[in-house]
Amino acid sequence: MGIGLYPAACYLNHSCFPNTSYHHLQKGRTIVFRALRDILPSEEVTYSYIELYQSREAREQLLKDGFDFSYSCPVERKKTDHWLVAGSNGENEADKHYVAEASQWLQRGIKIGSSCPQAGIKCLLELLGSAAAQCLHPCHQVLFDTHLALVALSSAAHDHDVTAKHSMAALQLLEKVVPLGTSQLATLYTVHGRAIQQLIKEKSFTDTAVAKSVARQSVAALQAAYKIQGSCFGTGHPLVRASQKLAAESAKLLLSHDSQ
Repeated sequence: MGIGLYPAACYLNHSCFPNTSYHHLQKGRTIVFRALRDILPSEEVTYSYIELYQSREAREQLLKDGFDFSYSCPVERKKTDHWLVAGSNGENEADKHYVAEASQWLQRGIKIGSSCPQAGIKCLLELLGSAAAQCLHPCHQVLFDTHLALVALSSAAHDHDVTAKHSMAALQLLEKVVPLGTSQLATLYTVHGRAIQQLIKEKSFTDTAVAKSVARQSVAALQAAYKIQGSCFGTGHPLVRASQKLAAESAKLLLSHDSQ
């Protein structure tokens, strides 16, 4: 564990809808901030001190405990903040009974999955089909965390179908909440693209049109990861080069089906 002291970076404030992201160079000796979008001349440069896909209450508590300040979220987060705690109708806060039931179910699935990934996957899929889950907004924190847990367990179990499906589900939720171009999106795009790539390699598609469509999805996901990572980390970063290589591999798979 290490600690870096970056005097200039200390001047940048937190935002739950930031306009920059950061990464380290030279084994942590240098910190670099990159814009996630165009920043106006009069606009404050900000980044996020914490994970963004959390309820407003959870974020406020983390900022209070970790950084000792209170924070008023930007208008861009007002609507999505409610979704993360809302019931299925999107208007009222979810019933605490269903939230508690789903949360306990999620933790049980993760615990089971730590020793048997396939059993954990089965438990979490049952959670998503349960009455408790149906009473929560699709963007609810518990459901997002369930999709992420399914991605982790299915990756460990090499169940590429589940990984592809639930990485896309998590991506669709994350894109509604965080600024486009954040590195967490790139991570999920990479996971999604690689899972589809493995499906293409392992399955024999009898329908050429289906095979091409699946290959295009992999190419699009990995190119999106490459673009985001290039913006966040710079084109010379190892993660960026790895994404570029994976995208090229998927493009070759697509070309192989085009030639059939």
